[in-house]
Amino acid sequence: MEHRTVTNIVVLICYLLLMVAFAAWLGKRAKIKTGTDFVLAGQSLPAWVLAGTLLTTFVGSGSIIGGASFVFQNGPLVSIFFFLGTLLGALTLGFLAQKIRRKSFHTVPQLLRTRFGRNTGTIGTLIVLVAFMGIAATQFTGAYYIFSLITPLSQTQGAVVAVLLITFLAPRRMD
Repeated sequence: MEHRTVTNIVVLICYLLLMVAFAAWLGKRAKIKTGTDFVLAGQSLPAWVLAGTLLTTFVGSGSIIGGASFVFQNGPLVSIFFFLGTLLGALTLGFLAQKIRRKSFHTVPQLLRTRFGRNTGTIGTLIVLVAFMGIAATQFTGAYYIFSLITPLSQTQGAVVAVLLITFLAPRRMD
């Protein structure tokens, strides 16, 4: 195995171990005891942080990289429409953040269901589900591509490693 590949693998493993150790350390220090505490951050986040957290949940690296590619291919004027959704989403979430915190909602569809009824909540859930399927797909694709670039793994093997790591590192329900 080439020296560069070994170095890449060592750095990757050290990074993953550091992430797990840091999360374990924070978990012991935190006042978070239940899943609700975890999801709502103990209701201690300011509204602007809550809005930013909600926004970053929906806008991942795939959107940013895809957005840059879109602008490059179509020009800056057309990109206004591409990024308008993100801006409108940020403004909407900024207005909703206070209500979400006050009512202790876990999800935006839960807020919609409470405010506008069951059908609206169901539609909101379906929209979020479709959005997260795309977001998850881009994250898995990016992860396996990175693994196949920095290690001798094939893309298929990188995909298996990515699925295992992402599944292992995903937060677990605590209630």
